[in-house]
Amino acid sequence: MGSFSFGRNWKRFIEYVANDEIMQNAQDSLKNFFGDDLDFSNKVFLDIGCGSGIFSIAALNLGCKRVISIDVDSNSVEATQMAKEKFKPKNLENWEIFLGSILDTSLVDRLKKQLENENIILYSWGVLHHTGNLQLAMQNAMDILKSVRGGGTKYAYIALYNKTEASSWWLKKKKYYNKTNIFMKIILVFLYTVFLTFEDIRKGRGLNMYDKGRGMYKITDVIDWLGGMPYEPIFNDDVINFWEKSGFCCIKNNKTMYYNPIYPKGYFYKLFVYLKQVGLGCNEFLFVKK
Repeated sequence: MGSFSFGRNWKRFIEYVANDEIMQNAQDSLKNFFGDDLDFSNKVFLDIGCGSGIFSIAALNLGCKRVISIDVDSNSVEATQMAKEKFKPKNLENWEIFLGSILDTSLVDRLKKQLENENIILYSWGVLHHTGNLQLAMQNAMDILKSVRGGGTKYAYIALYNKTEASSWWLKKKKYYNKTNIFMKIILVFLYTVFLTFEDIRKGRGLNMYDKGRGMYKITDVIDWLGGMPYEPIFNDDVINFWEKSGFCCIKNNKTMYYNPIYPKGYFYKLFVYLKQVGLGCNEFLFVKK
């Protein structure tokens, strides 16, 4: 892990921002991604990198028979516990929250044995690229699902940073953010939030601090993006090829858009285009074991 704590950011989000509307948006986004035909009631929801815990709560409220929430950051585990107390979801007795890493082979082995007879939804949104070893993280996630016996369903819903020409530029900016003082951090967060707000207005989305599509909050996302280290983006097709080699099929792929507007070349081209216009968001994947 780098010096940035995702969990401290999530604790502030749960304490000061998260509300019933945000929870409903998160729940709706999960349901919409899978579609109306999926029966959540017979599924175990394995939340790898649970962060704020809001999607674990969404899974419980959608009827998952069991939820396991894991995060490598103790502050994220605390944030998830805070969310549990704040929102009091259904079936609390079927929710397990603990500290752990997807890179830990002993934990992976334990989960393989624990879940070998279950129908699983492995959920890891914007997490595996922050582990410091993306390929091992993906391989361990696949191994958990491959351990399921019989005809059980094995879904993996993951989201990973798209790799573009701007990725190396942003890596430098992230390193700077993590080593600079608190005053400069506040300035950077403010400036990038203003920039994204301007982009929302320009694209007709209005003055809005919320991402209604996933139940997130703009300032929380900005801090997460600026500070998030380690940072290991990957090409969309490379993800699909990696999973398909292990017997998985990609049944849904939401790609982040790749914009390349025409600006004069030079520093300002990099500044304005690299800030937001080259598909720097997460590509979403839904894999199922063949």
